Amino acid sequence: MGHGALLGGQTRLSPLRQEIRWGWVYLSALLSALCHLLLDWTNNYGLRPFFPFNPHWYTGSFVFIAEPVMWALLILAMVMPWLFGLADSEMGARKKQFRGRGWAIFALTGMVLLWGWRWAEQGRARMLAEHSGIATEPVKRMALEPYPINPYHWHAILETEAYYQTAEINTLSGEIASDPRRDLLYKPSATAATEAAKRTLLGQVYLDWGTWAVVRDVGPVAVPGITPPQLPPNRAWTTVEFDDLRWGYSYLGTGRSPNRSPLSGWVYIVDGRDEAGEAMNGREQR
Repeated sequence: MGHGALLGGQTRLSPLRQEIRWGWVYLSALLSALCHLLLDWTNNYGLRPFFPFNPHWYTGSFVFIAEPVMWALLILAMVMPWLFGLADSEMGARKKQFRGRGWAIFALTGMVLLWGWRWAEQGRARMLAEHSGIATEPVKRMALEPYPINPYHWHAILETEAYYQTAEINTLSGEIASDPRRDLLYKPSATAATEAAKRTLLGQVYLDWGTWAVVRDVGPVAVPGITPPQLPPNRAWTTVEFDDLRWGYSYLGTGRSPNRSPLSGWVYIVDGRDEAGEAMNGREQR
């Protein structure tokens, strides 16, 4: 009779075969996709869910892009049911249905609580920055970038008409640290080379994504990933650097800016107009 048993002229399905509820399958897939988008929005890299109709990037920036606490919760939810399953098999206990459901609920609840905690601390950091007078000129816009693990530590970026000012904010103590000699960056002047670099493919893509992008002509400096142009004596080349201030801090804890952001880009420009090589994060872009 296969998997069914004939009872009273009707076929009863075996418990091993269950009807597929396609509505729940679709809803589960939709919720999974939306959760992925939500995760991308919470971090400081962001996403643009409405592209190509709306190319704007949206970022919550209250969770670091690689948050160890979140990883620990998810790994715990995967490992613990497996360990308890090994213990039950050793004791000959009956296998439980949906063994890891409780741990999954624990991990998801922990993530939501972490988001709420970080959201509140980011709001407190913004309030401290707005009332601290970090910048001596009117602030046009501000960003609060998160540190991994520590929800009380924030990297503030403030833009004025002439410069960018950064600061380190501790929401637990209310302390704000900013040194104008180190944490102030005057906006670089536009040159023919920077304008030409903005029109390249790398430049267009970088400026579309880099909400805090700084473009500067750093001179004839060779960068990793691309060989400098080999030119005759009557021609000159320069390097244009694209850097996003969102990543221009040591998010491992010191607060001091690294020599190079991990998401920087460079373009060689010849004679102030011609592109002669592009690189992103040390890799040549073709």
